[in-house]
Amino acid sequence: MKNIGRVFIFLVILLIGCQNQDAADVTWGSKHSISIEDISRVDLQMGDGTVITLPQEEMVRYLDAISNGVFDKGQLDIRPADYAAELTLKNGNKRGLSVWISDGSNLFMDHEDPGHYILDEKAKATMMEIVNEKEER
Repeated sequence: MKNIGRVFIFLVILLIGCQNQDAADVTWGSKHSISIEDISRVDLQMGDGTVITLPQEEMVRYLDAISNGVFDKGQLDIRPADYAAELTLKNGNKRGLSVWISDGSNLFMDHEDPGHYILDEKAKATMMEIVNEKEER
C-alpha cells in the first residue's frame, strides 16, 4: 500500500512539473532575441499606403512594446491589419509584422512565425501613441 502511495505522489509531482513548463509565456523578444542595437530602421506602412520611418527614440519604444507580446499559436481570422511594420536589421535582414491595435484589438503577427502575439495594454498604448503622433505630422 505504501508503494502505491509513493507511485501516486511521484505521478502527481511529475504531472505538475510538466504543466508548469508548458505554461511559460514565450514573448516575441525571448523568441527572436533582437535588440535595438540590431535594428537600423523601422518603417510603418499605414493602411492608406503612407510610409512612416521611426526616429531612434521611437524605435526603442516600439521594439520594447513588441518584445513583450506573448505568443499564441492560434490561427487568425480577422480584418486586414491596421498597418504593417518592417524592421530592417543592420545585417541586411528584414522582419515583417502586421499589427492590429484599433477597435479593441491588441495583437500582431510576425510574418516568419506561425501564430500571433498578444500585446498587454501598456504595449498597445505605446504603439498607438507612436502611430498617432506620426499620423498627425
